[in-house]
Amino acid sequence: MCPLYPLELPVLEELTIFSTRIDYSYIEPITPLPRLKHVHYAGKFGQYDLGIFSALCELAPRLTHFRYSGIHATSNVALDLEAVVDGNQSSSNCSGLPDTVSRVVVQPDTVYNHAIHGPHYIRMMAMLKRLAQRGRDSGIIILPADETQTYLGSWKAMEAEWLDRIHGGQGCWYENSARSVALLEQLFEMSYIHRGDCLLPSLR
Repeated sequence: MCPLYPLELPVLEELTIFSTRIDYSYIEPITPLPRLKHVHYAGKFGQYDLGIFSALCELAPRLTHFRYSGIHATSNVALDLEAVVDGNQSSSNCSGLPDTVSRVVVQPDTVYNHAIHGPHYIRMMAMLKRLAQRGRDSGIIILPADETQTYLGSWKAMEAEWLDRIHGGQGCWYENSARSVALLEQLFEMSYIHRGDCLLPSLR
């Protein structure tokens, strides 16, 4: 992982972080990011609960869009977001969404990466479906996992989205597009079956 913390990035507006490893030994204070508006976390970063989101909002007071990709069933992100929507911040690691934040986008990891966590994955998907129905008024957008992506493919897709964003496209921020509508319909049509020790997607 390349540590970003020692760098001063006073004009940075968008940041994508994909990492398979987190360096917990780094203890230097993080430099404020005064112009940062869009953040996309994936890989191991995507497994953090909303506590890291609250901390980031303090460092980036102009943050408007935040995305978690590859959320695993053992992460508390879905649980924390549901507590925010329910107004029950006492049971959440996040005290609520700051006024500057208009979108929080969540996309779970693929079902194939949850073979040994089948029951946890089903519970997480149930929470995400409820959030998809109830969270939009709070700025929370839920996207289903892209079951066609491998772990390396996810990294390549993020790189392609980043380049698209640089050239004026939507990048990963396509929640208001026809693509988002199609993915959301897929989320509600998807059910899951057990085959051996694996939990597999099955269209109804």
